[in-house]
Amino acid sequence: MQLQASLRERYESSPNSIFGWKRLDDEGVIDELKQQGVSPSQLLADTAYGSDENHCHCRKEGIQLISPTAGKCPENQIDLQMLTAADFPIAMGTNIQASGRVETCPQCVTCPAGIVPHRSHYDHDTGQIKVLQLPETCRACPLNARCPQKRESCFRVVTINPKQVRLIERRRHEKTDDFKNKYRVRSGIESTNSLLKRVTGLGRLRVRGRNGVFMSIPLKVAGWSVLRAAKVLCRGPKSAFFRPFVSLIELRQTASKPKAGLLAV
Repeated sequence: MQLQASLRERYESSPNSIFGWKRLDDEGVIDELKQQGVSPSQLLADTAYGSDENHCHCRKEGIQLISPTAGKCPENQIDLQMLTAADFPIAMGTNIQASGRVETCPQCVTCPAGIVPHRSHYDHDTGQIKVLQLPETCRACPLNARCPQKRESCFRVVTINPKQVRLIERRRHEKTDDFKNKYRVRSGIESTNSLLKRVTGLGRLRVRGRNGVFMSIPLKVAGWSVLRAAKVLCRGPKSAFFRPFVSLIELRQTASKPKAGLLAV
């Protein structure tokens, strides 16, 4: 049974979450969940947590991080008619250095057309793989028009960046029904946060100071839970008792909506 744990909203800002993406390893979210006896197999998070570093960190912990990728997605990465660096199969191989020492490193086995490359070079500094092929071989390839190869010197070269490959695979997975069904839970959480701001006034607290803020937020969330429970119980046999709470919800929602002809700020 898979356990889905949603990332809790943090009230305390960290240096990595003020300007930039939030890092799970710095905030200690996974360690805190383990201390509470929760070992999730999946984590639902928003785009701020969807960096490649967080995905790699969760993968090491055996956790699947379900989060959208940030930034604009290039069309060629999700177009099934076009090939990308993620379509080149990689396997471990041997490479003979100039000193005669044989080392084991990742190499490109074949191109998407099944043609063995002229050379596959692994850069230890950058972690990238450069696939070199002869121009006449690429011109005769039936997938030449779809290939991301570029001309460098007297070869056709495809650069395989591991981080880029992971992002391409994630963006392709985001278009599937499997990702949309799993991330639907997170979308419901966002709607709840929006209602908390509009109905209970959580978006603009009337208190100042750390103690006042930390006291006000749980009380507002608890009040919202009472209102939601009353709305559910209003459908049962004791609906007359809970109807005033439901009227309060409708009144707050109506008051929070901007009137016609006025600009909401």
